[in-house]
Amino acid sequence: MKIFEITKLYFDSYSRKDINFFYYILDNKVSLVDWAISLSGKDAVLKNIKETFQNFQNISVNVRNIEINGNISVTNFEINLDKEKLNVIDKITFTENNQIIFIEAFKI
Repeated sequence: MKIFEITKLYFDSYSRKDINFFYYILDNKVSLVDWAISLSGKDAVLKNIKETFQNFQNISVNVRNIEINGNISVTNFEINLDKEKLNVIDKITFTENNQIIFIEAFKI
């Protein structure tokens, strides 16, 4: 699967709260950095994703644009967490095996 398709599936899986996808796609050494947190390791990132899924009844992601440059995808999207709307850009770095090794999120 190519990085574009994996990125699209990443956001589709987030909207569906499909934690199984994240077990598969995250590298053991993954890091997540956003405006509020900085996490390292697959267990810590998965815990954060699970907590988000539990804390919000309704999650939907509207992807506006995905750009690929080598092993990096940059996605501009709107995420709805119950009644809260956020505009975000995610920069996702992939390993040679197309697993996610680094996620950097920027609120815009």
